[in-house]
Amino acid sequence: MTPRILHYCMLFAALMLPLAGAQAHPLAPALLELRAVGDGHFDVRWQLSLLQPSRAHPEPVLPASCQPVSAQRSQLLEAQQAVELRWQIRCDAPLIGQRLAVRGLADSGVNALVVLHDREGRTTQALLDATSPSMQVPAAPSVWAVMGQYGGLGFTHLLFGPDHLAFVVGLFFLVNGFAFGLRPLLIMTAAFTVGHSVTLALSVLGIVRLSPALAEAGIALSIVWVGWRVLRQRGQASAALVHGRRAALATFAFGLLHGLGFAGALRALGLPETAMIPALAAFNIGIELGQLAAIGLLALLLHALPRALFQDPRRPVTVTAAYAVGSLGAFWSIDRLLQLAPAVPLIG
Repeated sequence: MTPRILHYCMLFAALMLPLAGAQAHPLAPALLELRAVGDGHFDVRWQLSLLQPSRAHPEPVLPASCQPVSAQRSQLLEAQQAVELRWQIRCDAPLIGQRLAVRGLADSGVNALVVLHDREGRTTQALLDATSPSMQVPAAPSVWAVMGQYGGLGFTHLLFGPDHLAFVVGLFFLVNGFAFGLRPLLIMTAAFTVGHSVTLALSVLGIVRLSPALAEAGIALSIVWVGWRVLRQRGQASAALVHGRRAALATFAFGLLHGLGFAGALRALGLPETAMIPALAAFNIGIELGQLAAIGLLALLLHALPRALFQDPRRPVTVTAAYAVGSLGAFWSIDRLLQLAPAVPLIG
């Protein structure tokens, strides 16, 4: 490796270093769920991810007409890595037209998903953030509104999920950007898309289940694989690689694993009972849009590099990206495999 390439590797790795400590799915927003159980009575569930920064803790704000009628019960959800509070309230007035809010979103840096199940079986949902920390309960929830919310969640999950994003970056450089034309990039992207779409649907609908810990470990190993494959490239001779069936099949298989990761995040949020299929489809579309946005941004950045800096401007950047992606994948693999291993003392 030349000193110039090593320099860019170190620079790129330094920029990517903050992601190394990131957990698998920083999406996990806070969840406020209200479920009608009787005349004016609601079961309340407040869930807060343990993966989020602890500099501040958001709190739910219910209408003044609603008062608690039971004590709060707390439990630790190890599978979701979250803490959950449950209690029951009684509301002296209908919730339609009133506001549900979450206090402290700006200070905590997280979003909050609000889910309301009424007595008629309808579900109303809204994603709150620092700029919109409250929602007004509508008379009837719109399917299009639900799809917009879940589409936004899927888009955010891809772009701000460091492990999924690292794999997409690796796929982009596996075909050397657009150096070999659009077709091989579409082949690899389509293989990944089909793979994660299949397991996302099957897992969310309860047809396929896999331990979340195993799925996360497999996702990390897939990132190591894609980084290794990028390093095996050698200029135009690697065109056969990106057209090869084995690479496409491997990408499809790893897409199956990433779909299980997407499904885990979606199950944590929950799907509306009256709009399950539209919400699932919108979430998957949001993932695809996030994937296309990442690829488009990488293409623009690669095209903007000054050609005078390199004899072949793509080669140093490709090697740098391969080392960065592979190193992140190795870090996550070790961390997640250690979490799977039984607690056996190393000394004594």
